[in-house]
Amino acid sequence: IVIDSIYNLPETVNVCLMGIGVSSETAARFTLHDQRPGVLILQNPYYDISEYLSYFCEEKWGRYATFYKTVALRNLSIKHGLDLQNMNMASVIDSLSKPVMFVQIPENPALPGENVLKLFNEAGSAKKEIIGVKPFELQSEEDTDSYFNRIAIFMLLNSAQPFKKSKFKKLATL
Repeated sequence: IVIDSIYNLPETVNVCLMGIGVSSETAARFTLHDQRPGVLILQNPYYDISEYLSYFCEEKWGRYATFYKTVALRNLSIKHGLDLQNMNMASVIDSLSKPVMFVQIPENPALPGENVLKLFNEAGSAKKEIIGVKPFELQSEEDTDSYFNRIAIFMLLNSAQPFKKSKFKKLATL
């Protein structure tokens, strides 16, 4: 519904869909069924939901994580209305045809960065890119602008539809 309302706006030309963490798989599945988004950005995607959840259970409950993992999976499934036990990014990633940018921001050293590289290598898209950003690189406003500019450049270079010319072009360059 949200995507449809965005496309109904007259100024909408290109849409970039971004998924962060668990929502990466949802965003990837959406682009398989709806071809309108031009570019897909996946930030800190997981390879396997059980590994991803194991880390967070371990962090929260320590040595009791194995007992709480099943409960946490069930509670997340109910909360988000998704069947998380069958979520597997590896099954989706090779079917993607849209340009994909993988972003790795290691929020915690225990989360494996190899997952992003593994997904990048398995991605079926002909146009793909991978970037790594360190958390301290996003502390200032300038660094955050640089991060989003890299995403914008990827989107501009790989978007399927040309952007409309603006009559305000001269104002933007001043």
